[in-house]
Amino acid sequence: MLSNNSNPAKIDPSGLNAAGINHAKIQRRIIVVLGVLTMAVFATSCTTQKSCSAYQEVEVAE
Repeated sequence: MLSNNSNPAKIDPSGLNAAGINHAKIQRRIIVVLGVLTMAVFATSCTTQKSCSAYQEVEVAE
């Protein structure tokens, strides 16, 4: 039998230093960037004058 019950896959939390990370600030920046990207997508899709149809100027046999 093994006398050592340590799990080699377990992460040692003493090696993780998250004291200098401001998670709230990072999350706010991510939300702002996603909002700006969403607005850019809407602005681009609404200003396009061309039709986005896959069948543009193509006759479809009925």
